[in-house]
Amino acid sequence: VLATAQSAAQFYGTWVAAEIGQAGEPGPHGLAHQQVRFLALDGISTERTGRPILRPLPDARPISLPEGAWLAPVESLNPDSPDFDSTFYIVFDRQGHNVRVRSLPRCTRGVVVYDRQALLDLPTDEERIDFLRTEGRMIYVNRFLGTAVEGTNR
Repeated sequence: VLATAQSAAQFYGTWVAAEIGQAGEPGPHGLAHQQVRFLALDGISTERTGRPILRPLPDARPISLPEGAWLAPVESLNPDSPDFDSTFYIVFDRQGHNVRVRSLPRCTRGVVVYDRQALLDLPTDEERIDFLRTEGRMIYVNRFLGTAVEGTNR
């Protein structure tokens, strides 16, 4: 999926954001699975908010991720912001380099792959963060090559 986003950035000659968020039919614990959408980053709005301007890439369809394995940005490991379900972004510039766009909420350079049901079975955010740190698989995106590199659990 990341290679597709990187290739799209180079092919279209624009910055591309891989938007990772929930999809599917609502179930007892939210939506059934996650999906990835590829969006062009057309700049930053001139409004006071300074939010990025995103639009779908031509002919880019959402890609469904497996139901059991979920992704969360590595920032979810921070006890001050344990948000495991919100949409987040991984961005590539025109040359295919992984970049962090500060004005894009939840823009990350890495993800934690985890078992969704096992996380939901834990009662507190503290236990969930500990679970992600010990059982999750951290994957970082190489800033220049866009390749996935597995991190180590601490």
